[in-house]
Amino acid sequence: MLLFFSSLVPYATRIVSAHFMSVGAQVFYGLIIIGVTLANLALYRSVLGDAPRNRLLFWDVVVKCAALLLTFAFPPTMMIVTLLAAIFWVIMGLQKY
Repeated sequence: MLLFFSSLVPYATRIVSAHFMSVGAQVFYGLIIIGVTLANLALYRSVLGDAPRNRLLFWDVVVKCAALLLTFAFPPTMMIVTLLAAIFWVIMGLQKY
């Protein structure tokens, strides 16, 4: 599943770049990103069990779902939250927790 959703990211990104303020494009992008995050969470749970990273991934999914709902009010919300989540995971990768 992770490979399937990951393979759709470039296509969804191209659609969003062409139609940035389109709710439909942002929702499509958001669903793909949430699918990648859920598949990543399932992968981590199967390998690591109940690790602290899994709790962070759970909250990552919750925040992205909330952003998906807010996309209907302000379309770029999904892209902004995805960027902030990427920055968060880079910072977490630099720290040992």
